[in-house]
Amino acid sequence: MAPPVLTAMPTEFRAGETVEYELTLPDYPPGTHSLTVHLRGIGSADASVGEGASKYTVTFSAALTGALAPGVYQFSELITVTAGGKVVEVGAGVVSVLRNLATAPAGSAQTHAEKMVAILETAIQDLTSGKIQAYSIGGRTVTYNDLPELQKMLAKYQSEVRMQRSPGQPFQDIHVTFLRPGSV
Repeated sequence: MAPPVLTAMPTEFRAGETVEYELTLPDYPPGTHSLTVHLRGIGSADASVGEGASKYTVTFSAALTGALAPGVYQFSELITVTAGGKVVEVGAGVVSVLRNLATAPAGSAQTHAEKMVAILETAIQDLTSGKIQAYSIGGRTVTYNDLPELQKMLAKYQSEVRMQRSPGQPFQDIHVTFLRPGSV
């Protein structure tokens, strides 16, 4: 199944993806006008633009987007009148370029909170099993006596991870069943 044909720049895409969309501009038909599309932010890219009978096809190749660093970019769609060279901006906006997960090293897509959960869980496990007597996290040494502090930090980071994974739902669902007295 072919992907749907986009009619505008998407609000986000992954580096390494081909971005293609079609623009129909009745006031600026191909042949007497030409379109250029520029992407600027941490990096930059200029699209190749194909002209049809009544529309423009804008393409940022996978190689072109693959060279973009993740971040927020601005884009500008400019029409140039063939006779006279007048330039008019017909579209502009902001697009987020996401990291290319296909080329990202293991662990690089983890948030700080996710990394801290793993570190703290290991520290707590090692301290409670008697495997070690002290643990060093971020240049600070903690002992078994500091276990409540580690558990508090773990709860904080677990909460942060939960909020990152479920924005708008800060609490876990709790399912409750009510029974009549004596029905058990």
